Amino acid sequence: MPGEMLKNIDPEVLPLIPKYLTHRLNDLDGIRCALADDDFATVTRFGHSMKGSGSSYGLDPISEMGALIEKAGLAKDVDRVLDVLTELEDFLKKVLDSEDLNLNADRNVRRVLCVDDNEDVTDLLEMILIKGGLDVEVIHDAELGLERMSRGGIDLLLLDVSMPKMNGFEFMEKMNACGSKVPVVFLTASQSEEDELRGLTLGARDYIIKPFSSALIHSRVVGLMHRLYA
Repeated sequence: MPGEMLKNIDPEVLPLIPKYLTHRLNDLDGIRCALADDDFATVTRFGHSMKGSGSSYGLDPISEMGALIEKAGLAKDVDRVLDVLTELEDFLKKVLDSEDLNLNADRNVRRVLCVDDNEDVTDLLEMILIKGGLDVEVIHDAELGLERMSRGGIDLLLLDVSMPKMNGFEFMEKMNACGSKVPVVFLTASQSEEDELRGLTLGARDYIIKPFSSALIHSRVVGLMHRLYA
């Protein structure tokens, strides 16, 4: 089944899949721990993310299992979540072992981290950027996003300005204090010139106003990545 499924995936997207699957496989232990702590909100968010990203990559079985995890998380059905996680783990390993996938795993793929507490926004960004040939990671919490940045491996950060706990400007100030050189693009609903100047003064490469179109994100974000890493 993996070989047949992979043959139907966009050739531009196929090289992104090994890293995506590996990251999702690494997520599973954390989701099981969240389940053991009765943290159904985290489980539900994971299912929602898998549903959207699986669809964006053209991996329909993963999208379907994500939907099942989301539904079981909302229902607080522990046994059902565990069953689907086991099924998902087996499927991810099977696809990663596929010869059809490994033939396409050697291209250098750039990774974008999106930190935004709005799932609708990150779902849209993920879809656009994957189609633009970029690997995408999504985090909906600023503090978790900052921790993820500390582990490296990110080529571009898309950062929401208005988030609870820590706003985007404070986030970037902490990055700058640590000497981070990762390019940043701010996303915000604010049309304040003062905010835009603050973001650019902190060193952001761009400042994009919400709501935005798919064409604008493709032009400005995918275009920026091509200029940075051509």
